[in-house]
Amino acid sequence: MGMVCALAAATFATTLNRSRDVAVLAVSFVISATWLRPDPEWIGAGVVSLALVHVRWSVRGWGIAIAAGVLAGLWGHVLQRYGVAAWVALPIAAALPIGSVFMARRSPAFAPAGLREDVMLWVGVLAVVLAAGPAVSLGWRTASALNLESGYTARSEIGPGLTLGLGAVASLGALHSWWRRR
Repeated sequence: MGMVCALAAATFATTLNRSRDVAVLAVSFVISATWLRPDPEWIGAGVVSLALVHVRWSVRGWGIAIAAGVLAGLWGHVLQRYGVAAWVALPIAAALPIGSVFMARRSPAFAPAGLREDVMLWVGVLAVVLAAGPAVSLGWRTASALNLESGYTARSEIGPGLTLGLGAVASLGALHSWWRRR
């Protein structure tokens, strides 16, 4: 989930042009890093919603600045869950959107609109897979355990990871093809 937050924060930050938007990004980062501590499923649902809104309506301004700051702050929390110390994780999480703003202002070719749309589409699909994957996997394991007849042991399976991975790849390919034909 950390990769999804980082990609979305960096992509959103490339659309910020005004200094006021960068200040909003900084304030939302501080608020997110200080007070928010959601579960990965909620982070995934939020990223999916933001990615769809961004791809569909190409929102700019304060809304995107707030989204970039919140996602960067959440990425800092994810890094801390991975065991990175807060004094290292939060500056790294803050540097990503600030660096994206700097690079996008320096060269418009850094993140053209088509690339941003493609990245947000992929981020949204990946967030859906990551947010729903654990619940789907748990459901499959539960159903498999309930379907065993008495006296039989469970057979070894490849596991839901392969099915989820192949389904995600097929879905991503279909969505990308559909998106390009519009």
